[in-house]
Amino acid sequence: MLHLKIRVSDEKHTPRAINKIVKELNNVPKNTPFTVEFYPAGDLNRNKAQELLQNLPTHCVGIKLSSLTNSSWSYPAIEHIEAICSAIPPHIKILNARNILPAETSFEHVKRFFTAIPKSITHLNLQENHLGSVSFALSLLFPLLQGISLVDIRDNFKSVTEVYDLVHSLTTLPLTISSLYVDLKQHSQDIHNKFFINLPHHIQLLGLVADDFYCHEELTALSCLVPATVTTLKWLCGSKSPTETLITHTPDTVKVFDLTNCSMYSFRRSLTVPQNITTVILNNNQLYLWPISQLIHFIENLPPQVRTISLIGNKIMEGRTEEENHLWTQFKLQNTRAIILENKQMKGVPSMKRAPLYNMLHALFSQNKPHESVPVLSKRAAL
Repeated sequence: MLHLKIRVSDEKHTPRAINKIVKELNNVPKNTPFTVEFYPAGDLNRNKAQELLQNLPTHCVGIKLSSLTNSSWSYPAIEHIEAICSAIPPHIKILNARNILPAETSFEHVKRFFTAIPKSITHLNLQENHLGSVSFALSLLFPLLQGISLVDIRDNFKSVTEVYDLVHSLTTLPLTISSLYVDLKQHSQDIHNKFFINLPHHIQLLGLVADDFYCHEELTALSCLVPATVTTLKWLCGSKSPTETLITHTPDTVKVFDLTNCSMYSFRRSLTVPQNITTVILNNNQLYLWPISQLIHFIENLPPQVRTISLIGNKIMEGRTEEENHLWTQFKLQNTRAIILENKQMKGVPSMKRAPLYNMLHALFSQNKPHESVPVLSKRAAL
């Protein structure tokens, strides 16, 4: 999915005309959904920000909230957040609300913010919002997220007490939430055990931070206690590639193994995935750095039950030699798996369309640099 970064003022911080900003956004083809953030943050006053939101093209499906609320020196007042949220049009489904709330935030402040989130939002990023300050009241706050299908609550809970409060409040997550991203901050085995035991059975996609699972006890909890309803496991690896031990402890019920943005270019071995995995997602891993022979060897050595491999965002044919292009062409003729490359399926096998969920995940959590304002359509985002 295309992600834009649009300038809303000039070098002297004089706001641009809203109609010019909207005209720039309308340059995106109507069949191309996109997300957007605006900069410099805080350069549009409340009225201008509301006017901009109300005139967004209908194929804009996501925004970064802080780019319309925060300034470079302070957090916004809750009244300002509420006013901006009230102007978000119903075609916006993805809300990146990362780092909106200040430290030592109050229960009333969080309650008002959660209540202000439009009912049309389905994918919500709540990272770095100091929710640990109100961890004692999460069971009263989580139900306010009714209607959300994916939520990211990483980087909110730091102390043992805060994480315990989170774990004991998981059962109050709305039934609509099927995808959860969370971190456990390398706390005790007891926390890991209780987390998986309390994880609601309506969670189907679980995103975990790899660094939180580094000893045998935590890995055992992962492989033995994850509910059978979790069918997609996404590892959030940062700058490190996953360890073989981490991969082999994948729960038996998981069918989709997601290693997007996991620095797999430094992974020089075959990937030993468990027998239950049928889909491997390796998006945005800079695999163009691999010799094409290594990539082919890597794919061919995946277990036979892996029928679908997604390589979106790797630009695997970029800068290849004629010999490498020939090797890849020969491989394609023999390949029997579905390999997804930049929204296209490589082989004439049963079609696997990119699910809207994955489109939205990449828009919400991609670490790629967004495209600058002018020209809007100079490149497509590598997602």
